[in-house]
Amino acid sequence: LLALLPSYIQRKGSSLIYMTEDLVKKSKHHLSGFYLDNYNELASTLLQLKQKSQPTILLGVSYALLDFAEFTKNNPIGFEKLIVMETGGMKGKRKEMVKDELHQQLKESFAVKTIHSEYGMTELLSQTYSKENGIFETPPWMQVFVRDINDPFQLLEQDKTGGINIIDLANIHSCSFIATQDLGKKISNTFSAYSQIRTTNSFIKEFIDDLMSEQALGQGKGEFGLNVLSKRITKPGAHEVNLSDKDTDKLKGDLLINGRKI
Repeated sequence: LLALLPSYIQRKGSSLIYMTEDLVKKSKHHLSGFYLDNYNELASTLLQLKQKSQPTILLGVSYALLDFAEFTKNNPIGFEKLIVMETGGMKGKRKEMVKDELHQQLKESFAVKTIHSEYGMTELLSQTYSKENGIFETPPWMQVFVRDINDPFQLLEQDKTGGINIIDLANIHSCSFIATQDLGKKISNTFSAYSQIRTTNSFIKEFIDDLMSEQALGQGKGEFGLNVLSKRITKPGAHEVNLSDKDTDKLKGDLLINGRKI
């Protein structure tokens, strides 16, 4: 087990580090351990394991896996018995990505067929895991519901996207009922989680940043869509957000300030 969890290992009291330390000990392999940003050592270790066809799990926070993938882009390190498992999101180090986009990039970078995921948080004693496609399976004592993000008392049907609510009966001496800030949907006895709930302000800021960047401007028309009349804003891979009159005026003003007409 190789753990690439820099933002967690640098602070005390991380439940993910506590869990991973236990798993490292239980692996009883001399190469198991934690890595901060020593990518040369991590790459060397993976090559050793590849040569020995050693079943290996590379558990990493999402942004660190992307950073490591960029470090090894000229010599991708992937092998049949390697499992790449992401967790934890971007932690402000990179722009947030929806799961499908993240997993596609990691699959290409590590030359693996699927990306595994771990879903958990300090507030929960249980974790859920996904083997592929961002579909998480829960233990019997854990239940997931999906709520309407505009009406927290309204639970949604199967396959409807909303905020994820969790009941974790393992939380015996703490709160067992958690309303997360994650977006997802219930799928039979499983669930998917693919992004965080964002406020309209954060969505507008991200839209403007993208629109003003050289990369965004070079992509031409159609990549980003703003419909002022219907007060809706859309981005590839993201959900449509309805804008109020105030938000629409603010967006128009910000774009004009940056010399960009809509």
